[in-house]
Amino acid sequence: GQGYARETVLGIREVLEQILDSDLSFLSDSDDFSKNLSFFWDFDSMANVELVQVLEERFKIRIDDSEAEATKTVRQLVELVHAKTTAAT
Repeated sequence: GQGYARETVLGIREVLEQILDSDLSFLSDSDDFSKNLSFFWDFDSMANVELVQVLEERFKIRIDDSEAEATKTVRQLVELVHAKTTAAT
């Protein structure tokens, strides 16, 4: 990754795999949620709410609805979590 903690990237992938119950080892950090992952990335869905909650718990961060809605790609998700985890320390 571009200066992202490996555990951040792996952690996000694990959380996604857990919630989606699927193998996401094919995911690159530039995959676009709104395209590639549109099968679950629906903002009315419980999957999204659960994803945010699990990420918040795992990384001890807070993600606002507006931030979640602005996150379309895996890269943006990694950047968001990375920014919050580095800001929190």
